[in-house]
Amino acid sequence: MGRRGGRFWPADAGGAIVVNPGSVGQPRDGDPRASYTVIDAEKSSIELYRVKYDVDKIIGKLRALGISSPHIMEPQTAGETRYSRAPTPPEAASMEPA
Repeated sequence: MGRRGGRFWPADAGGAIVVNPGSVGQPRDGDPRASYTVIDAEKSSIELYRVKYDVDKIIGKLRALGISSPHIMEPQTAGETRYSRAPTPPEAASMEPA
């Protein structure tokens, strides 16, 4: 699975399956939680998860290190980012499958 425009899509890279759960900090789907994937080869399963994290704390630590890049996003409210205006899903809870 890959990710295109905030949506998952199957991807085949020369016989390998590509899994891209997304990123942290610049959500394209309006969900500000970090995303990650757990692959269980024995069960042939792929689970997609979302995890809440303290955006303000991370930005503060980066600034304390002297990192002031324009790529550091100011925290948004109600799940909005400069890339997406979709609200955070109400079921947005820590360690929930996506």
